[in-house]
Amino acid sequence: MRRTLAIPIGLVAASIAAGALISGGDSPGPTTVVTEAMLSASTLPSSPATSAAGAINDITTTTAIDASSTSAPTSSTSTTAAPTTTVALRPPAAVRVVLANAAGRPGLAARNETPLAAKGYSQIETTDATEKVDTSSVSFAAGFDQEAADVATALGITAAPQPVGVDLPLPATVTTSADVFVILGRDRP
Repeated sequence: MRRTLAIPIGLVAASIAAGALISGGDSPGPTTVVTEAMLSASTLPSSPATSAAGAINDITTTTAIDASSTSAPTSSTSTTAAPTTTVALRPPAAVRVVLANAAGRPGLAARNETPLAAKGYSQIETTDATEKVDTSSVSFAAGFDQEAADVATALGITAAPQPVGVDLPLPATVTTSADVFVILGRDRP
């Protein structure tokens, strides 16, 4: 007969430290027992295990006991990561986008507006950049990284979107409250 027990790792450590082994009730073979003294606050960990990122992890040790065997129990440890939160992508019509022509080719920003409008982006401002750049880039305001990635994909820009920096080549007349900024470089058709 094989039984599996799930025992919190703190209790296993406490029972090993106390050397507590007794018979497994009506089945022969070794089992780990936790006494009342081991359950006291002084023998239990003061807090759950925490990962480097600060997320609380559920750590459990499983001890398999084979009652027909005289060998010692086998153990394995598993860790369950804390759940992650994913923020849903905002609807394209709710995202404010600035397209800036930094290639010096007339109509570049307007041509790149078309694929965005086809995806439902309707708050698009086009302008000329204050300087020329070779490579197109996408920048985003705080919290708009997923939307920036969606805009980059729609335009075929392969560079990973970056948080907005102070060095965007945009004229002072551009809406600074936009969510996504696209600088269209000489690499754009």
